[in-house]
Amino acid sequence: MTIYSFAFYGFDGVDSHAVVTVLDKLSREIGASIDTVTYPVEAETNGEGEALDFTEEIWSNFVRAPRDNFRFSSESGSSGMDGGFNDGVSYGIPVLDISFSMLGDESMPEFFTVFEAIGTSLKPFYGFLYRTESVNKSISYALMNGATVFPEVENPFLFADDFSVWRGGPDSYKNNCLRMVYEENLLSSSHLDARIDDMSLREWIESRKENGVIRDLSNGRFWWGVHPSEIERLNSELGTSGLLISWAPKKNRVRNIP
Repeated sequence: MTIYSFAFYGFDGVDSHAVVTVLDKLSREIGASIDTVTYPVEAETNGEGEALDFTEEIWSNFVRAPRDNFRFSSESGSSGMDGGFNDGVSYGIPVLDISFSMLGDESMPEFFTVFEAIGTSLKPFYGFLYRTESVNKSISYALMNGATVFPEVENPFLFADDFSVWRGGPDSYKNNCLRMVYEENLLSSSHLDARIDDMSLREWIESRKENGVIRDLSNGRFWWGVHPSEIERLNSELGTSGLLISWAPKKNRVRNIP
């Protein structure tokens, strides 16, 4: 089974109500069900400080009164959506992740629809589609908990270090840098203005058909689609040019041996 997942980072002025509205509409458009939601609630502490408990609710009820920092799931296997939205308290920036479980003989949903819905309505600064072998690994990768998609060339923690609120980083993911290159990417106009080989990234992509295709989603967001056979080359070229936040080939890493 292959898990196809999306991760979107950074939302200006977007709350859980807006996210739930878009997710509910998206699930209907692509025929993928969402069944239940869990979210944190304050629990009794007996005077020993703050404590949280988790409540489970049916999605159709949750849509009418959304709560913050929720995770949603489906009981329908490959015809469902799993994921979650964090408002930024835990990770420094708001994060939305969405996953679909696909068997080998099943047709994939039109993933561009997901980028179009999220990109135009919620306008995250950055996002991408990636594959893993399990939902848990997909969540770990989206939330920067140590999972990797490109284990030979990717440091899973460098992306978290980029966030100013959480780690004091430069927030380059908002502007001219990407985490890595994936089959499908959500970029802003600032990303496409980044410089590589004396060209803008947009000009560089459009200079060769092997570099993929860009589609305008409106509202300053763009979809960049890449053939899987070109991923390794593109990561190498953009990584050595300094445009990939997580680029860290193992052969170049320095180990401190006591």
